[in-house]
Order: sequence, then structure tokens, then C-alpha cells
Amino acid sequence: MSRIESIDHEDLEFLVSRSYKTKDPLFVYGSFGIGKSMTVKRKAKEISEKKDKEFVEWNEVPKERKQELIENPEDYFVLVDIRLAQMDASDIKGIPNIENNGAVEWKPPLWVYFGAQENADGIFFFDEANLAPPIIQSAFYQVVHDKQSGAYKINDNIGMISAGNRVEDKSNVYDLSEALKDRYNIVELTPPSLEMWTEWASSNGIDDRVILFLQNHRSKLNDPAKEDSKQKSATPRAWERVSNNIKGVEDPRKIRMLAASSVGERIAIEFKNWIETRENINTEKFLSEPDSAELPDDPSKIYALISELVSYYKENTEKKSKKRKRKRKKVFNSLLKVGRRLANNGDSIEFAPVLFKLMMKEDKRYFVKHAGKNEDWNNAISGTELKDLLKA
Repeated sequence: MSRIESIDHEDLEFLVSRSYKTKDPLFVYGSFGIGKSMTVKRKAKEISEKKDKEFVEWNEVPKERKQELIENPEDYFVLVDIRLAQMDASDIKGIPNIENNGAVEWKPPLWVYFGAQENADGIFFFDEANLAPPIIQSAFYQVVHDKQSGAYKINDNIGMISAGNRVEDKSNVYDLSEALKDRYNIVELTPPSLEMWTEWASSNGIDDRVILFLQNHRSKLNDPAKEDSKQKSATPRAWERVSNNIKGVEDPRKIRMLAASSVGERIAIEFKNWIETRENINTEKFLSEPDSAELPDDPSKIYALISELVSYYKENTEKKSKKRKRKRKKVFNSLLKVGRRLANNGDSIEFAPVLFKLMMKEDKRYFVKHAGKNEDWNNAISGTELKDLLKA
């Protein structure tokens, strides 16, 4: 028996697009919290934009809005997220409606009825598919393979994608039958690399403290709990919750408590300790003496320094007055001096791009406009990665 192909998130985006084009059903195995459903949603949005249709998440709209989608399906690209583990067979096939002549007609669920419309378009995403017991899996054989539910034929425009955890994830999943496997193209999604996750996090408002902590604690991005442990697993999804929870919170004790609820106590304590290290950085000294302030010799402390500097920079990115603009320019130039020193220091050159990318995250237009004219920036861009930042 051949092993299932392992893919990364970029590969998955390609396969989602390809599956929608060819209409071959796709099943994606992968651990929990690594971005299976998020990647499908992101690609569905991209497909809808290319088709110049309005993207709609079926599960997010009220019943009245769903009726509008049914009546005017040609205007929309609809992502229907179906959690099979929460369904019974009637949620897929529908319920019987006995006519006067004694015949039985099956009334389909609304999502099937939408999919059966002449110009319906979108993706049916069966998430947690292998959490559903075999009797439920059997009920959607016909949907996946024949695009049929009872008497209703689902439009050929609709793509079929499913996802589920692996047996080793201890998620109480059921094995897919060989018959159902044969109806799918099947792949396994690997957890995102830190670099890939950081790129996503920097563009999606993830708290800088979380990004920089994980830069220095790479293994914590995806750290499953041990079988005999009461600790929670740390996953990319859990770190997103940490970011949401700690925004605007500065008290290390409260940060530890909030983080622990998402990633477990052990990692939360490490996060808290790192936050406290960050608070001991003399930010003012680096802002007033960027050419001479002594750089930390410990990687964790360098990340803490960058976090503090970027946090200070963030507070001065709004242009509210001439005085504010002058302060912003001074802070900007000081940070570029620190970045130049990092870039020209053999032991810390890897930290310069981190600093510059986080500065760009706060205000890309300002960074691109002013960095190229700055002598410290030009002295820092010895590496190709730094040269390409202004083109990003």
C-alpha cells in the first residue's frame, strides 16, 4: 500500500484550486489547528475574486440571506462548511414528505437545495469528515462521488473538499472505508514552517510579542501535548487565540493566565518569562544612543529588544501633528541604526530582517518611502533578503 503524499500549505492552495477546476473530490488529512480549513477558505476567496463573484460563507448568513443566494446563485461563490460529525443521515439526504398519492419525496437540506440550483457555484467543504461514524460517512458517498442527494443533482460547478484529523492525533476518528477513499484524491497537510507562519502572522495582525517569542522558541509553534500529560497542545490556531487574548494587556501575570488557557501552563510560563525579559530592556537608551548602546549577546534578549523597539515605534506611527511627525522620524531613524548594527554583526545579522519586517508591518508605505533614502538602511542591505524588502 502506497503512503499518502505529504504537502505544505502552498501545495494545498494549488490542490484546492485544481480540485475545484477538475471537480475531483479532495480529502486532506492533517493534525488539528494547523490551518486546513483556513487555507481552503483563503483559496475559495481567491477563486471567487478571479470569477468576479461575491464570496459568501453559507454558515455565516441568516436564513433570509440564504434564500437570496438560492434565487440569484449566479452572482455568488459560496463556501458551505459542513461538519459531518454533528450531523445525522437526514441532515444529508433530507426528510421524507409524503404526497397525497402515497409516494415519498425527500426534502433536501437547504445547502443541498442551493447546490442543486442551475447556476450555483462554490465549494462544499466537509470538515471533520472522519469524525463522523460510518453510517454518516455512507450517507454522503453519493454527495461526494455522484454529486447527488436523493432526487437532487448538485451543480457541476460545485467543488467537493473534505478534511479530517489523523488516527495518531487521538481525535477519536474513524477510518474511511476503502470505497470512500477511492472516491477521493488524498493528501496529508504538514504543520506550517515557522517562516511560512510568520509571513502569514505579520499580514494578519498577530501580536508582535507572539511572533517574536516564537522566532526564539521555534518548536513551540506546533507542540502537541504528550499522551500522559494534562498540558494543552500548542498549535498555530492556539497561538492566534493567544494573540487575540493578550492584545492591550501588559501585566505579565495576566498574560501568563491568558496564554495558558490556549497553549497550556508550561509554554505560558516560558512566554511570561520572556515578556518580563523584554520589560527589562532599556528602550530609551537604544532610541537616544542607537550607535553605541550595547546589543544583548543572548538571542532571546535580542528578540526582546526588537519587540520593545517595534512596540515603541508602533505608538508613534500615527501622523497627528508636526511634533508627532518629527518624533516618528527620529524613532524611525534610530531603529534603522539599530538594524544596521544588527545586519553588520556576524552574530546577529539574522535579526535585522526581523526588525525591518515588523517595522514595515506597522506602516509599509512610510517604510518604503523613507528607508531607501537613509544611509543606515543602505549600509544594512548587504543581504539579498534585505534588498528585496522594499520590493515586497
